[in-house]
Amino acid sequence: MKVTAIIVNYFTSAFLPKLLHVLNHENQINEIVIADNSSESELENFEKDFHKVHLLTFNENIGFAAAVNRVVEKYPSDFYLLINPDTL
Repeated sequence: MKVTAIIVNYFTSAFLPKLLHVLNHENQINEIVIADNSSESELENFEKDFHKVHLLTFNENIGFAAAVNRVVEKYPSDFYLLINPDTL
């Protein structure tokens, strides 16, 4: 069973390190995708720092639902966990 966590980012990168640390160490989570609606350059470091993280960047803010749909299209999974960036 594959579980993918989806985080939609819109200028919330300051919240992400703590959340990514928790999700990255969770055995049930197979991959974490940050859907970036804000093109924050520091997000690229998260792919290097956390082995489960993938970054999907959009050229503009396409909205929450559209960002989630794009992740689902690109990263097939059995289950998806939609989680806000400020969640711990």
